[in-house]
Amino acid sequence: MIGFILRRKTGLTFILIVAVLLSTIAAQVPAPRRPSLLAWAIYAVFSPLQQAVSYVIVGSRDIWSNYVDLRKVREENETLREEVAGLQRENQRLRETIAVIGGLQELDAFKKIFEDLSDRGSLTAMVIGAGVGDSSHTVLLNRGGLDGVTEYQGVISPRGVVGKVVRVGPTSCLVQLVTDPRFAMAARIQASRVRGLIHGAGERTCELRFIRDNDQIAEGDLIVSSGLEGIFPNGILVGKVSDIRRGEPPFREVDVTPSVEFQSLEWVLIVEREPRPDASEEQDQ
Repeated sequence: MIGFILRRKTGLTFILIVAVLLSTIAAQVPAPRRPSLLAWAIYAVFSPLQQAVSYVIVGSRDIWSNYVDLRKVREENETLREEVAGLQRENQRLRETIAVIGGLQELDAFKKIFEDLSDRGSLTAMVIGAGVGDSSHTVLLNRGGLDGVTEYQGVISPRGVVGKVVRVGPTSCLVQLVTDPRFAMAARIQASRVRGLIHGAGERTCELRFIRDNDQIAEGDLIVSSGLEGIFPNGILVGKVSDIRRGEPPFREVDVTPSVEFQSLEWVLIVEREPRPDASEEQDQ
């Protein structure tokens, strides 16, 4: 059918033009009381064709109008999607900023309390690097020798003991976490005041060693620093007793879960080893 129309498009065009002209003329001539046979014949022949032309014109106009409207809707949807994506990015940045500010406010409040209750000063530092997985027991801080940091300074957070500095560069330092099997520090059971030694046990746990069979200890007891090794002040939280087992007599094996969540650690305090000069003066007075 389409091939037939294309082959005879000139003749069809001529017929279409004649039909339109005759229809126009017929519309301008007053209709007689009784239409002639010729008028009825012309109407019968060309009326369907005229209706078809009208449908094509109206349909084309509707299709074009719908196409234009669809383009506008698509453009508006694309604009809205871009605006929503921009708002989501801005919301994420605001949430991150709030989280950072909240962490710093908590650390600043803890710093004031810590320095008021101890004789040590402290330096705020940010975690800028960490190993991946449970086998990694170090974090990297953004403070180094140029900031006065030295090896074997204690590192703490509002949650408790983090570890100690084991390597120092000009602008950064490496911290050994309490879970490192090579880590050790003097500690005590907070409730009974019994002293022991915290050792890293790998994974995410520690051990409290040299606890005798008759020492008072129970699951859930808090373990704090004793200050005897001179790196940490007395009374900083280390963790909680999670399991107690029989060991080689006369000692027991005690597992301790650190109070610090190292995977989410962001801000810490590097503790000065020497007492603050103003603290010494206050003690002398």
